[in-house]
Amino acid sequence: MAVIQTYDLTKYYGNVKALEGITLSIKEGEIFTILGPNGAGKTTFLLLLATVLRATRGTAIIKGFDIKKDSSKIREFIGMAFQEPQLYWRSNTLETLKFHASMYGIKGVEREKRITYVLKKLQLENLAKRRLLNLSGGQTKRVEVAKILVQRPSIAFFDEPTAMVDLDGKHVIWEEIKKLRDEGSTILVATNEIYEAEILSDRVAIFDHGKLIVVGGISELKEKLPSGELIEIKFTGNYHGELEDEIRSSFKPTYLMIDKGYIAMRIPGAKKVAPDVLRFLVEKGLSIESISMKEPTLDDVFLHYTRRRIGG
Repeated sequence: MAVIQTYDLTKYYGNVKALEGITLSIKEGEIFTILGPNGAGKTTFLLLLATVLRATRGTAIIKGFDIKKDSSKIREFIGMAFQEPQLYWRSNTLETLKFHASMYGIKGVEREKRITYVLKKLQLENLAKRRLLNLSGGQTKRVEVAKILVQRPSIAFFDEPTAMVDLDGKHVIWEEIKKLRDEGSTILVATNEIYEAEILSDRVAIFDHGKLIVVGGISELKEKLPSGELIEIKFTGNYHGELEDEIRSSFKPTYLMIDKGYIAMRIPGAKKVAPDVLRFLVEKGLSIESISMKEPTLDDVFLHYTRRRIGG
């Protein structure tokens, strides 16, 4: 059952198209990840759904309420951990969590129970009385996420939830986001980290240049890739314009991309064919720096649909 449905959701900043024509459904009780590089429109998408921004065109229906007409009602049952922590910097961590809980009617013993749990899980116990202005970037990010874990909204938005957080902290946050999902919340995560999306997602939507490129379950998206293991080759040297056609003719790859010292191709039985590929490229005058082979990943999915790597 769809808990969020967007229709042609579009946002312009003057002549700049931040988001254009997003139509998709988000199921109740899933972790839905928006994956894309900086500038892909991920944050804009979340801010529109959270009713922080107003759409230029189109709309979204969240639990039966229209983001354009029912913003006050929608804000009653959503929570958002912002990319840039939205905190009162002169308050301390404990005051911040108590205030946020009280805003959503969480009081008394239940409030203390939730805050105690979250402080311990996110390793904030020793920082409970410290002013936010004296915390590091990673620590303030954990406080921003902690607000939503205390609130436990029925729909939670996390924008880059583990940015600046150390690896141990990332795993804790991922564990708690999954736990929130398991308790019945619908989760939307915006990230530019492939591994984070792999760890968290029930389904993922790839955004690029403000547009929805593809959406689906991770296994489903991987299965749609052309067959064969991925061979990645880094090289130096110039190549002539016919190289791509010659590779296709000689090795029949199901997928091939050549770009600035980088070749990616998929070939059935890649391990057996790889020595012949290397020999062929050397004969063409290229100096091989490295070669690797791997099963399809979400990074491969992004590369296939956008024709570039997420950092490129």
